[in-house]
Amino acid sequence: MRWIAILAVAALAACSGGNEAANNQSATKEGYRQARIGNVALEYETAKLVVTSVTIPLPYDAEREIRGMKLIATAREAVLDQPNCPGQEASVCRAEAEGGLTLTILNQPFAEFSAAIRNTSPATFAGRQGITWTGRFGGKPATFTAIPVEQQTMMSIRQTEGEGAPDAASLDAVIASLNFNPPPPATKGGK
Repeated sequence: MRWIAILAVAALAACSGGNEAANNQSATKEGYRQARIGNVALEYETAKLVVTSVTIPLPYDAEREIRGMKLIATAREAVLDQPNCPGQEASVCRAEAEGGLTLTILNQPFAEFSAAIRNTSPATFAGRQGITWTGRFGGKPATFTAIPVEQQTMMSIRQTEGEGAPDAASLDAVIASLNFNPPPPATKGGK
């Protein structure tokens, strides 16, 4: 099942329920947190951004869904799952429709994934060559980008529109922080 996304969440097994993307985080320098998606680490400013889990329709097969992490404006976390959502057409606020940056790792080689996507352009993302295309995510306009990461594909979805969307500089800082060769996460009580 090469199309299935893998979201490496080290703490997931030890945690019950909740926001699985948020479970895969640790504090770094003051005011920042580090998160991991697969073998990729990233850092974000907690006063501006918060991580939440989202479900993403597979770009070339909308019937299949994958999981990912989305960084949204910290102030918008309180409205998630609330009725009468300001800035969204839905009756309940959904992270998918918020402005922000979504990241996921697909357990599929980049060449295979990119061959299935239409109307793409070459792109550079976090210093790596890949492809980009436009579409919709959560009912809102989005820019999709895919890059190779080892034998897999990292896909990002950037949404700059929406009520309380994070500023571009905050999202750019997350992209600049991507570390494709981080050390393995520390385990509790040992080596």
